[in-house]
Amino acid sequence: MAHSIEISISVDNDAFGITYTDQANEVARILDELSDKLVNHPKHLSLASNSLNLKDINGNTVGFFRIVSS
Repeated sequence: MAHSIEISISVDNDAFGITYTDQANEVARILDELSDKLVNHPKHLSLASNSLNLKDINGNTVGFFRIVSS
């Protein structure tokens, strides 16, 4: 089961605020949400599921979580 996980998040919209603390809080919230999804649905770690969109607090897609084969 050789694969890697790639996570990308763009922090340049209003949901991320203007300070590094604001950005850190929103990134942490997004990663917490992703963590919950993975714990509750481990199938997302299979190559078949491949990717999930990551959304900011306003519901905008700001990144992705992706499984890539090594």
